[in-house]
Amino acid sequence: MKFLTKTWHEKCIIFSAHSSFFIHFFDSQAMRKPFFLAILLLLAVARAAPGYDIAVVTGDAGLPARLAGQAFSRQLPRILPAVGVKSIEPHSFHEIVIAEDEPEDSSGARIAAQRPDLILALGPRALTAARRVADVPIIYLLVFAPEKIIGDRTDIIGINLMIPPKIQLDAMSRLLPGVKRVGLVYDPARSRALLDEARAVRGDLDFVALPATDEKEVINLLHTLRDRVDLLWLLPDLTVLTPRSLPSFLRFSFEHRMPLLSFSEKHLKPGAALIVTFDVETMGEEAAEIAARVLRGEAAAAIGAKNAVRVKTLVNETILRKMNITVRETAP
Repeated sequence: MKFLTKTWHEKCIIFSAHSSFFIHFFDSQAMRKPFFLAILLLLAVARAAPGYDIAVVTGDAGLPARLAGQAFSRQLPRILPAVGVKSIEPHSFHEIVIAEDEPEDSSGARIAAQRPDLILALGPRALTAARRVADVPIIYLLVFAPEKIIGDRTDIIGINLMIPPKIQLDAMSRLLPGVKRVGLVYDPARSRALLDEARAVRGDLDFVALPATDEKEVINLLHTLRDRVDLLWLLPDLTVLTPRSLPSFLRFSFEHRMPLLSFSEKHLKPGAALIVTFDVETMGEEAAEIAARVLRGEAAAAIGAKNAVRVKTLVNETILRKMNITVRETAP
């Protein structure tokens, strides 16, 4: 697996070219020995602390991807090299944007042409394209169900987008203590375990869970929840939540004055009432920690995927005011 951007021989040539003037200037027997010792010391530092080429691949120009990528780019130089010596060759970060209609072969070839030491993939489209590049480790962020894209690759790891149900529901109860009946539409094949966990950790709530196997069932199922629940809980379920079904959830929530609890900050502006989501900047910093371990030589498979450690709660006060619902923060 290739990690160094330049060979030891290439580093010597580059340094030698930049130093030719000084060697000529100090061309005396008395000065030559200490000067060459200084050269050897600097080259030793360069060998211990090389600059790495990082491809930052994104398929989404939204704010979460930008914040995560910026946090990653800030944090990695702080923690690598591990010896604490500033590299004379700084890390290079190359942004590559994958268009929605770009063929996978083309996007993969563009990434490979950068000859990166490591790839940061922001979002599912970016991860799909990055997977086409062999023998380069990949760190992913902002990807739901990454295992469906990763396949049998063992050098692809990242931070999973899975917030424990208790954290989401406790935040809901703290802000909307009057909510006792929670409605949701879910695919049992994808989200049964999440629902079971929610019922186990919040037995005080009544969950009205409607199973679905296709996004086309969502509209009809939502209407059966009318007057039966106090809040609609949107899960990261790829069967029922799609770009086509999302407007149905938002419209039903607003028309029936039923707050929508979601996991994605992107749903706040269109009309979700509460968002319990990831702190994407913290995720970017955590990804940099993982990348540093990989670039130091640790096997990605030995590190494994991680879970996000910090979340944040966002409130859409405008939507709640239109629903005539008052947020009253209290203990769950």
